[in-house]
Amino acid sequence: MYRALYRKWRPQRFEDVVGQRAIVTALKNQITAGRVGHAYLFTGVRGTGKTTCAKIFAKAVNCLHPVNGDPCGECEICKGIDNGSLLDVVEMDAASNNGVDDIRDLRDETAYTPSACQYKVYIIDEVHMLSTAAFNALLKTLEEPPAHVIFILATTEIQKVPATILSRCQRYDFTRIGPEDIARRVEYIAGEEKLELTSDGAELIARLADGALRDALSILDTCAGVDNHVDEALVRRMAGVTDRGYLFEISDAIAAGDSVTALEKIAELRQQSVDMRRLCMELAGHYRNLMLCALPGGTSLLTGISPEEEAAYTQRRDFPQREAIRAVNAFGSALEKMSRGTDQRIELELAIFSLTQPETAAAPVIIQQPAPAAPAAPQAFASAPRAYTAAPPVQAAPRLFVRFDGAAHQAVVRVNGRVAGQHRGGYTGFAVEITDLVDREGENLLTVQLDTREDPTIPPFGFVIDYLTYGGLYREVWLEATAESRLTDLFVYTPTLQEAVVQWTAELTPAAAAVRIRLETTEGTLLAEQTAPAAETGKMQLSVPEAQPWDTEHPVLHHAVAELLNAAGQPIDRKQVTFGFRTAEFRADGFYLNGKKTFLRGLNRHQSYPYIGYAAPESLQREDARILQEELHCTAVRTSHYPQSQYFLDECDRRGLLVFTELPGWQHIGDDNWKDAACEMLQEMLLQNRNHPSIILWGVRINESVDDDAFYARTNKIAHQLDPSRATSGVRYLEKSHLLEDVYAYNDFSHNGTTPGAKPKKDVTPDMGKALLISECNGHMYPTKPFDDGPHRQEHALRHVRVQNAAYASGEHAGCFGWCMFDYQTHKDFGSGDRICYHGVLDSFRNPKLAAAVYASQGDADPVLAVSSSMDIGDNPAGQLGTAYVFSNAQQVKLHKNDVFVTALRRSEWTALPHPPFVMDDTIGELLETQEHFSPSKAAAVRDCLLAAGKYGLAGLPLAYKVKFGWCMLRYKMAFKDGVALYGKYVGNWGGEATRWRFDAVQDGNVVRSVTLCPSAKLHLEVKVSRTTLREQDTYDMAAVRVRILDENGTPAPYAQFPVQFAVEGSAALVGPQTAVAEGGMTGTYLRTVGTAGEALLTVSAPQTQPVVLRFTIEKEDAVWN
Repeated sequence: MYRALYRKWRPQRFEDVVGQRAIVTALKNQITAGRVGHAYLFTGVRGTGKTTCAKIFAKAVNCLHPVNGDPCGECEICKGIDNGSLLDVVEMDAASNNGVDDIRDLRDETAYTPSACQYKVYIIDEVHMLSTAAFNALLKTLEEPPAHVIFILATTEIQKVPATILSRCQRYDFTRIGPEDIARRVEYIAGEEKLELTSDGAELIARLADGALRDALSILDTCAGVDNHVDEALVRRMAGVTDRGYLFEISDAIAAGDSVTALEKIAELRQQSVDMRRLCMELAGHYRNLMLCALPGGTSLLTGISPEEEAAYTQRRDFPQREAIRAVNAFGSALEKMSRGTDQRIELELAIFSLTQPETAAAPVIIQQPAPAAPAAPQAFASAPRAYTAAPPVQAAPRLFVRFDGAAHQAVVRVNGRVAGQHRGGYTGFAVEITDLVDREGENLLTVQLDTREDPTIPPFGFVIDYLTYGGLYREVWLEATAESRLTDLFVYTPTLQEAVVQWTAELTPAAAAVRIRLETTEGTLLAEQTAPAAETGKMQLSVPEAQPWDTEHPVLHHAVAELLNAAGQPIDRKQVTFGFRTAEFRADGFYLNGKKTFLRGLNRHQSYPYIGYAAPESLQREDARILQEELHCTAVRTSHYPQSQYFLDECDRRGLLVFTELPGWQHIGDDNWKDAACEMLQEMLLQNRNHPSIILWGVRINESVDDDAFYARTNKIAHQLDPSRATSGVRYLEKSHLLEDVYAYNDFSHNGTTPGAKPKKDVTPDMGKALLISECNGHMYPTKPFDDGPHRQEHALRHVRVQNAAYASGEHAGCFGWCMFDYQTHKDFGSGDRICYHGVLDSFRNPKLAAAVYASQGDADPVLAVSSSMDIGDNPAGQLGTAYVFSNAQQVKLHKNDVFVTALRRSEWTALPHPPFVMDDTIGELLETQEHFSPSKAAAVRDCLLAAGKYGLAGLPLAYKVKFGWCMLRYKMAFKDGVALYGKYVGNWGGEATRWRFDAVQDGNVVRSVTLCPSAKLHLEVKVSRTTLREQDTYDMAAVRVRILDENGTPAPYAQFPVQFAVEGSAALVGPQTAVAEGGMTGTYLRTVGTAGEALLTVSAPQTQPVVLRFTIEKEDAVWN
């Protein structure tokens, strides 16, 4: 029986795999080193080798005679796997076996040991097709698999795989195979199959395969069935494509507005049996190439084209980018409609016809971007620099607006010297219309005059504030061009998990006839659609039975698209927002997300950064959300004490991080004008942020202010009118305060180290029927610097433990937000001498203090292990180690002394936490039995006495222990010198070589993380960067650089307070000083793009360490910013 080429030539060894060298090398190294994981996730487009590598891997780990990580292919195991006779390697198609019962059956099978192999390997293809229940059933097995089981999951749609699954797998991303590699491979196979394949035929096959080698072999197979001689003409005929010159003919006709010629060419190609969907895809790619050619050096980005085609594109390098982008969008929309079953020819013809017509509405374009802002200056006003736009012409746009995402703190906007608008408040966005002020034919001057003072007439000012409120244009500024009729607002909320309510507002002219609302997946799949007559305000309720909910583990996002249509059904204006199907409810006993009780474990966040204040671009905003979730394992964040960047909130949406956000203010309530300004800011905050599914609670009180019933009745009314779907709250430091909101948010600073962790609900809130939330704790009650001594840093961490544990244990708290995420800059009235509030669990550069491990250890995604003590006798009074704590999410922590097992640490008393800390108060453990060969009873008695001597000292030993010492000496015939020797060996640790302590975190019997503590003078730099590829798009980009000095065991060295030097070469600049002190062994800096593409090198150096050199790639789009 004939076997298809892609099956016949499927690689049998890693060496035969094409185009995935990095992945193959990593897998072979794991096998050779014996470091095989229990779960792997292979992701990539079809035909790139995922299943092939999975099968090779299954053979290699079980092969009787492996060769450098490759299977031999000759042993009975390899042959059995190849012919399917061995049942220890199971390949499962999740597309047809996607139910929970299928996974339960698989889970039951894993309990049985392999029949012939070392490992049972389960290959689950298209794993994204599993149902939610099936994923949940698989999750437990992935968490705690038997030692003899390996899972290999493969998917083409990684975004559909839950984060809980991703976090438990080693992920490998299979890239598209390069056309040169594909062409080389098909030529080789053709030669082996005695086929005459020409080089131009091989190149065309490689281009059509689009990175999928399997598709290339299928095309070759099809052609070989017609003729043994395979050339370019045969490939074109059998693949349904023709000479690509027709693409230029169509685009030239469209550019000339000649719809007849373009449509005639489509009809001609259709007559030649050219597939309309493939043609549409080719046209989208063609216009992409035209767009790239207009960029300087853009021809280097063209792939899969012949030299003749490259020359044709080069001749059209002046093609308007705006038209290219418009065409790509048009053909992309046509492809989407084709996928829903509509007539492919009609959709393609409609797209082409629309492109030959004049554009009806201009798209938003950037004109001014943020620059780093200085702290509030004493002068009255600061003017923004002159901004020129390199955007496409907007002369034809009926209306023009300038939109500011943030201008601190009072702004006057002028165009050509005339006032266009004003705004008060630096934390919410605003827009001003400039239609009548713009010279449509000439150059225009836009100026922004800023008052950056802390003006007491507007929030949050009027009283002292414990954080810096930087001034400037610190967020983006946009130029928006619209039609006369335009949509001004679009709001979506979900009363149930299958229903969405959509509200819109619009400014209309007689041209507007209807409003069309569409609900879509982020991939563009239509879920629901309704059309209504045009109205300035409107509301629709749509049912979406198949909607996937948004939650913390599966933050599935959707799009709502509103279109204003004219009488012919053509769009006049369009607005799109992102939302999620989710319900958020606060009840008396806590918070419920989608009906499931969810504890809000979080931290408070300011939006400031060292050296740059508030002016952090998109990448840094998103990085903070990543740190909160991935490093600190928080489930929630409070944006204290003001609305924060849309980019930060977007990333919270994407990650499933829950947000409590609030109007600007700090302790002070001003006069009636001040209150009016606060209400305006509240309204702006709600309108600008209410589509974010991550936001679950609005703060409508001024932070830590006294009661003002009339004012707060007004703010609550505004919030509930603008958003009926969310609860309101307000942060207090008062007990039994007037509760006009839905949730009592209380800053519980009652814990002082000895008192209970939190006050009971009955002592705090006047209404037991409403939820209670701890909005702040610790912080200023126990400021902690990275360079404070060990006991201070330990107590800082334990205070967070005690409050969080109390909140969990009460069953009455909806959650607890610690103060705060990181140290921040402040006025001289509040900070240390350096004007820094050391209240964070991270330093200001986002390096972790010990308390960060308290939060990190409560998550399950990654193994966490942090020890509160250095275990150095020189750091402790009289050399006694005392009691230390270990923060870990492992099932067990084992202690070793000089590589000899001591004991398994006991859990602490704070058992309400998901992962209580471990207590290290016994450094003797089993050593008296294993090293001194004492009987269990003798060892227990002597250990008790030795530990007491270490705790109290011989002089302060309680009488009971003195009696016990005497009894041990009599009972076990021990001399005093024997006791002294045992004390020196097991308690004093004095006078000999330094002890090497090792802590092992154990999960399911396996050590998942280790920490070794031993005095060491061999230091090295740990340098972590937020990203090494920086992309200049609408604005400059930045990378955060975090630096720690570690000893040879990888342990932080807080004593290494050395000067750290930073040096940059290439297309980037340092933001901050060239030399910074590593306070507590930690510091950082930032790298910024400077307007040119290329590479940059950052060298980080410090005394007693080797320099670290990092390479950055700088990419630049065709945009202009200042």
